[in-house]
Amino acid sequence: MNNTKTGILISSSFGKIVGLLPLIQRDIIQTLYITLYPYDDNGPSSRTNATSTFHTPQISSKLISTYAKTTVFKNINVRILLNKFQRKNQWEIKTSKSIDVIYFDQVIKEDIKKCIVNKAADYKMVYLDSSNIDESSFDANSNASCTCTGIPDFIYSHSVLGGTFDRLHAGHKILLSEAVLRSSKKVTVGVTDGPMLHSKKLWELIEPCQIRKENVLSFLQDIDPSLEYDIVSITDIFGPTKDDPTFEVMTC
Repeated sequence: MNNTKTGILISSSFGKIVGLLPLIQRDIIQTLYITLYPYDDNGPSSRTNATSTFHTPQISSKLISTYAKTTVFKNINVRILLNKFQRKNQWEIKTSKSIDVIYFDQVIKEDIKKCIVNKAADYKMVYLDSSNIDESSFDANSNASCTCTGIPDFIYSHSVLGGTFDRLHAGHKILLSEAVLRSSKKVTVGVTDGPMLHSKKLWELIEPCQIRKENVLSFLQDIDPSLEYDIVSITDIFGPTKDDPTFEVMTC
């Protein structure tokens, strides 16, 4: 399977993901989408599936731990899909890239393959044995990294955030994911340009603003295509926040 470019891992838990990545890396994956197994014995309509047991602060801590641990896999562009957590009645998985291989670590139901919309004509199914993976260290680390104890589980209609987003990395992905987790309708992202870049060291090496905006939009549309996104250039610290009264929360 040495020509595989894009895969999706359907894992039974967050704690097993990092332990499975060395097995996936052997297939020379470029982009790897990750989602939790969305079914229990009652099927996709059940409200007691694995992904419904998390609240936003818990998901945040697990996202931080997962993205942090996946940075050692330099050739894999990890994207953790979030719409299963916020919109639990939606089981359709839409990705911008066609899926070459579906990885799973438990018996997979036949109808889950139908949920993955964009599959290559010759896609493959690969079972990964996770029985020897110790999840306890991941759970301990993710709980320790959670600084959001006591934060209400609020969801807002329209959130906003800003950044340079040069060469999208794990920190950017965490920040953007936090905004998505807190939004029910729309996310606006300000991408710095012009005079806001000149104070940075080696600012001339920063990717063109249009490329950075496209990378941000691609990531957001992958992790949750159900939201509306507005990616804008900003040349001052206020960006669109000084003109748009619909913003309800700022992610930072």
